[in-house]
Amino acid sequence: MLSQQDAHLSARASSCCTECAAGAPDFGSAELFSNGQPHAVLARFREAAAVHRLASAAVGDEFWGVFRAEEAKVVLGDDDVFLSGQGVFPWNGPANPDPLRGSILIATDGEHRGVVRSAMKELFTKRRVETRTTALTEALERLVRPRIGTASFDFNAEIAWPLALASMADLLGLDEPQMAEIGDQVAGILGDTGSEAFTGTDRESARQALAKAAGLFSDLMVEHRNAGLNNLIGHLHRAERAGGISRKDVLSNLIGVVVGGTVAPRLAFTGLAVLLAREPSWLSRLAAAPELVSGFVDEALRWTAPTTTIGRTAGRDAELGGRLIRRGDTVRVVLGAVLRDPRCYRDPDVFDPLRREGTSMAFGFGPHHCLGAVVAKSQLTALLEFFVENRLRVVLSGQPTTTTSNTFTGYRTVPVRLLQDGPSPASR
Repeated sequence: MLSQQDAHLSARASSCCTECAAGAPDFGSAELFSNGQPHAVLARFREAAAVHRLASAAVGDEFWGVFRAEEAKVVLGDDDVFLSGQGVFPWNGPANPDPLRGSILIATDGEHRGVVRSAMKELFTKRRVETRTTALTEALERLVRPRIGTASFDFNAEIAWPLALASMADLLGLDEPQMAEIGDQVAGILGDTGSEAFTGTDRESARQALAKAAGLFSDLMVEHRNAGLNNLIGHLHRAERAGGISRKDVLSNLIGVVVGGTVAPRLAFTGLAVLLAREPSWLSRLAAAPELVSGFVDEALRWTAPTTTIGRTAGRDAELGGRLIRRGDTVRVVLGAVLRDPRCYRDPDVFDPLRREGTSMAFGFGPHHCLGAVVAKSQLTALLEFFVENRLRVVLSGQPTTTTSNTFTGYRTVPVRLLQDGPSPASR
């Protein structure tokens, strides 16, 4: 029997969501995000209430959507109540748990999450990431330099995706052909985010891509038997030999790192290219004030917001934003809404690299804060500094197209030209 407080919370939930139901889109549908984050829709729901009860025909379930930053921090920060063990993607929940749950870092709770994280975290520290800047600079020289002053090309296909793959290849200790093959498969796991030959719009295609990616990594583990290798495969291999993690843990987290380290950064790169093309004055302003680069990168990550939602499952009954969340309920943080919450960000619809509101939740929050945050920031920083130092200008030569995915959203193709406004400092 409901307590008086529970009954009051249930009535508030019913009233709000009945009012919103008539105009509620399907927040599990890829179509909703097919033109990027639907900011007008997100703002309407955010202003109506912090938390909404939503139904999705696309993923076949009901869930609580979290649209404000304060409540999002509660969900992402309290892993005693809001658990990740059923999975974090839009289709995950008690009825459809992540097949890698309990192994992959993003879908593991408790002590084992700490064991898995410890096996990898050294490679993601700022100090270790800085040791890989040479490889990142070499990749930029190889990918960007030949495109300066040439005909129109697709920024995603020629720079963004290869740059993300090159960065992951260096981290994992793989050569480029190996990384390219794996990259196409992990992109297919999440639907319409990879190259056209490997995208899957249904979960069966995704399962096949997941199985093939696991098989490829399993073969690579045989090739990399030397557990002393100072890369991610070597670190995970050593942890497996020490008995802390299983082979499934190793394969799951290799897949997870490649998904997180290629798909989302690639969309951040393409988003940055469009931003610089539409506001070309930013590059000259950054050249005059290089100290703005760090803030620009943080703001670009908030602005592009490639991730659609972050899922959790309630481990026990809890109150959230005036709603009664029942044990077993699925809760999803709607990141595009949270990152433009005016309660957290002054003038949230204005791109402002001088923001002082503190770190955004672009990489999540709390115990599951993205392990690769430093890597992603270093990639964007290197790309931006390359443009600034070489006095490059990004010019759109056609209309960008967007992904059709309920997991990540952003620009899939960006036709551009790269022009140089005078010689770079190094050439003078």
